Amino acid sequence: MKKVILLCLLYTGFLNAQLLDLKDKDIIFKSVNKSQIFKVNNFKFIITWDKKLSYSSNLGRHYGGIEELQIYKDEKCINSFKNMEDSSALDRIVFRFFDYNLDGFIDFAIPIDSGNTNWLKYYLYDSKTKTFNHKKEWDYLRIQKIDKTNKRILTQPDGNLDNRELFKIEGVKLIEIKRK
Repeated sequence: MKKVILLCLLYTGFLNAQLLDLKDKDIIFKSVNKSQIFKVNNFKFIITWDKKLSYSSNLGRHYGGIEELQIYKDEKCINSFKNMEDSSALDRIVFRFFDYNLDGFIDFAIPIDSGNTNWLKYYLYDSKTKTFNHKKEWDYLRIQKIDKTNKRILTQPDGNLDNRELFKIEGVKLIEIKRK
């Protein structure tokens, strides 16, 4: 019985050892506060910024956002998103580029308005349709650690260590792994 318990502990330790911190140095950040064009990997992002996209009665002023985001690959427009608000009302939207679903293709995330907490809205690249798609089931994840080999992510939704959730990624689907 002691051998079984020891093997279980060793196996659990091995699985957790493969979970590595997702660090800012692994992510490409791009702050946008005006109309512009930039490239990330093989994608060209064309931003049309609107300084008065939204109005906040709390702030008593307008704040900006992306009126239109067009994404090109190989000179072909693959996506167009409209009215992406600056959820922080700081007159900028910060894009975070990383292969979030660990499929070998770059994805991106932008902030979601949620009070003082900086949550993210995820757009994952689909290699079959060759487009980026917003995946609502990914929204509000705060990815802390990744395991590229086993395609797992560890999230910490509210900063509380007791609330961590472990997910296996299958394509763009998240499958929660119950932790013991």
